[in-house]
Amino acid sequence: MPCPFSMRMMLAGAEAVSAAAESAGALYAPEALHDVRIAAKKLRYALELARTARVTGAAAAVTRLRKYQDLLGRLHDLQILAAHVARLQARLPVDDEDLGALSDLLVYLEDQCRTLHATFVERRAPLVTLTSELASGVSQARIAPRHA
Repeated sequence: MPCPFSMRMMLAGAEAVSAAAESAGALYAPEALHDVRIAAKKLRYALELARTARVTGAAAAVTRLRKYQDLLGRLHDLQILAAHVARLQARLPVDDEDLGALSDLLVYLEDQCRTLHATFVERRAPLVTLTSELASGVSQARIAPRHA
C-alpha cells in the first residue's frame, strides 16, 4: 500500500484539479486555465509517487494528465508570447514597417490560443471524470490518520 502522505497528496490534487477545471468553465480565462495546469502538475507529481509504489491505475493517470499539461502548457506559452507581441506592437510608431507583420503574428497567436482553448473545453469533462475517479479511489483506500 502506498504511503498515507502520497495518498493524501493524490486526494488533495485530484480535488484541486477538479475544482480548477470546473472553475475555468467554457469562457476563455487565461489565469483560470493556468490554475488548471498548475493543479494538474501537482497531481501528476503525486501520481508519479503512486506509480513508483505500483498503485493500480497511477501510470495511466500520469499519461492522461501529462496530455492535459502539455495542452495547457502550450496554450500558456502562446498567451505569454501574444502578450509580449502586443506590448511590442504598442511601442512601435504607427508608420513602422514591422507593425503589419506583428499584427499578423498576433492574429495567428490568438487563433492558436482559441483553438487550444476549444480543445481544452472539449476535454474538460473527461478531466473532471478522471480526477473524480482518482479521488473516489483514494477515498476508498485506507489512509492512516495524520500524526500531530
